[in-house]
Amino acid sequence: MSPNIALFACIVFVTIVFIIDLRIHKRYSLKLIVPFIWLLYSSTGRSLAYWLNPAQTIATDFDISAGSPIDRNFLILLMFLSIIILIKNNINIQEIIRKNLALILLFLYMLISIIWSDYKDISIKRWIRIVGDIIVSMVVLTDDDPMEALCAIFRWSAYIVFPFSIICIKYFRYIGVAFTQDGLTQMWVGITIHKNSLGVVTAIFLTNFVFSMITEKNKKAKRLYIVFILLGLYLLGGSSDSRSNTSVLIFIISLVLMFVLFRSKKDINRIMRISITAFILFYLEETITGAFFDKTLLEVIVESSGRDMTFSGRIGIWTLLIQISLRHWLFGPGFGAFWYINLTNPLFNVYSFVLNSSHNGYINIYLELGLAGFVIFILVLLQSYKNIIVLSKKDKYNLIYSRLRLILLIMILIHNMSESTFIVPTSFLWGIFLLTVVTVNRDSTKTIESP
Repeated sequence: MSPNIALFACIVFVTIVFIIDLRIHKRYSLKLIVPFIWLLYSSTGRSLAYWLNPAQTIATDFDISAGSPIDRNFLILLMFLSIIILIKNNINIQEIIRKNLALILLFLYMLISIIWSDYKDISIKRWIRIVGDIIVSMVVLTDDDPMEALCAIFRWSAYIVFPFSIICIKYFRYIGVAFTQDGLTQMWVGITIHKNSLGVVTAIFLTNFVFSMITEKNKKAKRLYIVFILLGLYLLGGSSDSRSNTSVLIFIISLVLMFVLFRSKKDINRIMRISITAFILFYLEETITGAFFDKTLLEVIVESSGRDMTFSGRIGIWTLLIQISLRHWLFGPGFGAFWYINLTNPLFNVYSFVLNSSHNGYINIYLELGLAGFVIFILVLLQSYKNIIVLSKKDKYNLIYSRLRLILLIMILIHNMSESTFIVPTSFLWGIFLLTVVTVNRDSTKTIESP
């Protein structure tokens, strides 16, 4: 089959899938188109400038602050449309601020940190983009049915990402396939920018399909979800040379969490206490076996996944970055300034590649915002967890919704142990994080009638 015929068949297939989905789920609001486009844009990680001419554009990570007017205006438009939608929704802003005080504090701290940033113009641009992320996410969260709205934009994005990624991998390899620097390892990237990006996007969307299989009653919908679960599993498996092991891990963890949360009659808070206890016992096991044996259980698991206990060199990177950051350990160099300050740092010369990521979300927050910012971020997690638990006890709808939020949150927290997506503007997982941690009570949206 020629590439053009394959592409045409893919377009026809996706169109039919959208028609089927819209017939099954008849209650949709046109305002969800804005967050859907935003999520699809962030899931690919590629600039609009790239898609206008992919054959002549190098598929690398694209930094909007460096410059594409097309992307900048596109994101401004999405932000503007979202603001209009939120004004029409007539939301209770005071209630939302009260429920998300720690997150508001984090955004305010990022804004204040611009004062001592050496790259104020870059910091301001990144702050505006990250505010845009939360504005667009609020369109979903203030919907009459936020859980269905969230699942819908996940489904719609997957309907495009999965088929077109497979087509690009098979027929448009200059887009869908990448290679390591030595040219020896082939990686599937699909319509994203990296195998890890494709992996985590696939893992999140697969989790949503499995979750929908559990909660959905329509048999036609379930058959459609099965098709995309199979497509997602195919992509998650990666090429014969390489795959995203972290993404495979968080998907497996999501399946375990769904089984536990939906099968157990215990409340979510008690389940999480059990999970924390299990983590502490695992830590003690690692300490004891590490003291008396050559290898711990974690070492055996990590090495079996094709990595060593340095997490493919990440520990060396973390050590170096923390050493560099000691000059700004308390308040950080200013939001968005760390990587620009250290572009010419001679310590980075120890690597043959350009070091532009900490490969750890928690370390990245410390690098950008210092210890003060890291403490505020911990407060965000604590308040978000409390809100999810409180909401889960409200009614059956919120119980199911809280399960989804908790599963996604845990997936993101684990993924950021080896990748960096926290406080990264227009990042796919940062957007999902906001959709997960921001709490908007159904009562705090005035357009919702009391049952």
